[in-house]
Amino acid sequence: MPEIALYRFNDNVKVNYTGRRVVLPSQYAADCETHWRSLMKAGRKHFRGDVFTISEEVIGSDGIVLSAELTDYAHFIYTIHRRSFGRYGCRIIYASTLIVTSDGKFVIGIMGKDTFAPGKLQLVGGGVDQGDIAGHQIDLNRCIKKEIAEEVGIDVGNTSVVKSFEPYLLKTGGPSNFYSAIFKLDLTADENGLSLLYERHVQNLMRQGKSPEFSSLLFVPADAGSVDGLVTFNQREKDENLIPALKAAIGLYPVKTLAENNGRL
Repeated sequence: MPEIALYRFNDNVKVNYTGRRVVLPSQYAADCETHWRSLMKAGRKHFRGDVFTISEEVIGSDGIVLSAELTDYAHFIYTIHRRSFGRYGCRIIYASTLIVTSDGKFVIGIMGKDTFAPGKLQLVGGGVDQGDIAGHQIDLNRCIKKEIAEEVGIDVGNTSVVKSFEPYLLKTGGPSNFYSAIFKLDLTADENGLSLLYERHVQNLMRQGKSPEFSSLLFVPADAGSVDGLVTFNQREKDENLIPALKAAIGLYPVKTLAENNGRL
């Protein structure tokens, strides 16, 4: 299993859409289908939408070019639930945001009951979809702006709430070896201000008959003791990028450049 690694992320990651749909071996595809039907029978409320899986990666000292093919949510959720991270597993790139409030709190979401991982702790963000394709490229910037608006109700262009927004880290490795493009969003709002904004956002979603992605938000002070406490005392499942990203932000996790690593991950 490759170790989780973090790299500087700016304009050095390109994701191309091949226009092809992935072809799975018949038995593997049947296993995905059986798993999906079992979830539906158990009353899970998942939508079988499009998902993009990485089919090729070209890594150089100054950048990474990924190629992605189309698959679906049944393939993705089978990969996650059965930890099928091998040759035929769905390997995604997704966008995340390290949100920091004006009073120095990291913002973490607790996944809701109708998501693929209820109770899981993760940064605000999500997978790319068809709307993130521009020409033959997948636009990670557009993806994360959409996810921030949908999940916490923040428009990153709103300077009354947002202090700064920029690409930050690229995560790879870990059990899944998923890629995570992590952006950093610094707010002018403190914990109380964001909590009020988020509460209004959730109420608006519910009026539209939509379920929020998160059951609630968790605020963690941006210091070593608090992050260590999250690791030690909070037993919820955590996204692979969560703790490395938090630790990197306070100088406790190494962040490399591709040049330093001779273009190898």
